[in-house]
Amino acid sequence: MSFVYTKTCTVDHTQVGAGDSSNFPVLVTVTDTDLKAVGSGGFVQNASGYDIVFYSDAALTTKLPFEVERWISTTGEFIASVTLPTVSAASDTIFYMAFDDPSVTTSQENPGGVWGTSYRTVYHLSNGTVLSAQDSTSYRNDGTIVNAAAATGQIDGAASFNGTTAEINCGSGARIDNLFCSGNNTGTIELWAKRTATGFQCIISKSIDFATADAWEL
Repeated sequence: MSFVYTKTCTVDHTQVGAGDSSNFPVLVTVTDTDLKAVGSGGFVQNASGYDIVFYSDAALTTKLPFEVERWISTTGEFIASVTLPTVSAASDTIFYMAFDDPSVTTSQENPGGVWGTSYRTVYHLSNGTVLSAQDSTSYRNDGTIVNAAAATGQIDGAASFNGTTAEINCGSGARIDNLFCSGNNTGTIELWAKRTATGFQCIISKSIDFATADAWEL
C-alpha cells in the first residue's frame, strides 16, 4: 500500500484514568473535507472508503484492527472503532489514519480484531436509516429485530422501541446465556438509552430458567 496522506490521532492521557489500558477500542469520529471521496472534493479514492486505514506508527508498517461504522463520501463524516495495543495514562497515545491510495480495493477492516474474545456481543445498531442488529464480534451472535425501527443515535444509528412489543432478541448462545447466570457473577453490560415515558421500563433482560434464578433484568 502507498498512501498519499496521513493524519495524526491523539488520545489525551489525562482522560485515560489512573492506569494504562491494554487492547482498548477507541472511538474515532470526525467530519473532515479531506475524507470526502475524490468526486466530492476530497482525497479518498475508493468508492466504499476502503483506503482509509489505521496504523500504530508513522511509517505505516503496523496496521491496527478497526471497524468502520459510518463514512459519508460527500461530507467526509467518518466513525470507526480502532483497537490500540496500549492506551497510556502517563503520556498521550499517538496513532495514524492513512488515506488516498487507489490500489486499495478491498476492505481493510477487522471487526473481530477490534472486539476480542472477552466481548460477548457488540451491536452498533447503525446506520439510523436501516436498522441492523449484526454482531461485530467473531462470535457472530446476530440479534433478531422484532417491531423495532431505525432511529438517530448519539453515535451513528440507534433503535426505537414502542415499549410493548418491540425488542431485539439476542438469542440463546452460550456466550450470552452464561453472562451473570449459572454461577457466573461477573460481567459488564454497556448501552445508551433514552426513556420517553415514566414508570417501569425494562431496558434489557435475560431468562434461562426462573426456577433456578438464572435470570436478570435491568
